[in-house]
Amino acid sequence: MARTLGDLKQHVNNFHYSIKFTTESSYTQMSFLHVLVKLYHGQISTSVYHKPTDTHQFLNFHSFHSLALKKSIVYRQCVRLKRICSHSEQYKREIISPTQYFLSAGYPLTFIRQAIAKASTLRRDDLLKYKVKSNSSCILFAAQFHPHISALSNNLKREFTSFRDYTHLKDLFLEPPILTFRSHPTLDSFSLPQSFPPQKQRTV
Repeated sequence: MARTLGDLKQHVNNFHYSIKFTTESSYTQMSFLHVLVKLYHGQISTSVYHKPTDTHQFLNFHSFHSLALKKSIVYRQCVRLKRICSHSEQYKREIISPTQYFLSAGYPLTFIRQAIAKASTLRRDDLLKYKVKSNSSCILFAAQFHPHISALSNNLKREFTSFRDYTHLKDLFLEPPILTFRSHPTLDSFSLPQSFPPQKQRTV
């Protein structure tokens, strides 16, 4: 039976020659997934842990995706840092790096600053609370993304009252429909077959 961490590591590494485990131990800090936990003067603090293999690549701003998706990516990254960092000073230091990464991906500086300002108004205590997802009865309106139909979402909300005027649609549209976009085909979908043709039975 393993009595120390080193004994346990040696024990599990003897299971198979091609499977090797690594361990980390420290009295002051420890990384878990993307969180770096530190112990300082008896107090636990958390900040962001960056893996050595992390390339910090984000969706290019000029890619063929909706503007709402690009806004959400920047904003969610800011919220992620706000949730992880236990101190405001750590958050201010960590928010600098994503700004440079998004600028490298073509995002406008004003675009990034708006997301940072919006995330900065949130309280970390509220972000750490578990939120129960509500069951929505809204209907999803799926369409292929195109920049020229970006105003379709506003049109659906504006015409929602007209749907309620029809008796056969009143019970169907309890909430305004939500516009969603389907993924576009990629080079991968063209190069690889989606299904294999059935094999022909060979006759003798």
